[in-house]
Amino acid sequence: MRVLLVEDDRLIGSGVEDGLTEAGMTVDWAHDGRQAQLALETTLYDLVVLDLGLSRMSGTELLDWIRKPRPYAGTRHDRTRHRRRPGGRPERRRRGLSRQAVRPTELVARCRALVRRAQGRSIDTIEYGDLLVDPERLTPFRQGESLRLP
Repeated sequence: MRVLLVEDDRLIGSGVEDGLTEAGMTVDWAHDGRQAQLALETTLYDLVVLDLGLSRMSGTELLDWIRKPRPYAGTRHDRTRHRRRPGGRPERRRRGLSRQAVRPTELVARCRALVRRAQGRSIDTIEYGDLLVDPERLTPFRQGESLRLP
């Protein structure tokens, strides 16, 4: 899972980055809203962990930019980024994490749940290195490819 962490506080960002990395996620860290915008224009992410109080562009402005409809540009990146955004009430979700401290294990669990929900899956997968097992279908994967086992 590839995650964009957008956090301008070095101490908080470092802790979040360490927790997500230890959970097996690939983390790119943008230190302000403009860096995050550039990263989102050039890289495909499964999830964005966003601080709302950023410099150079607030997290709320960045979130509005992410949600803004864009004409289809014909690239996989454009199609996927817009399809993966979950619907619902973003204001309620924004408030949910912004007013409370979240333990690293809880953050990792919430990240995984959000990505599962966005992909239409509700059962967690089991990961070990580059191996992934879908317990619902009892199917192993390596680097996104299904493995055939005897």
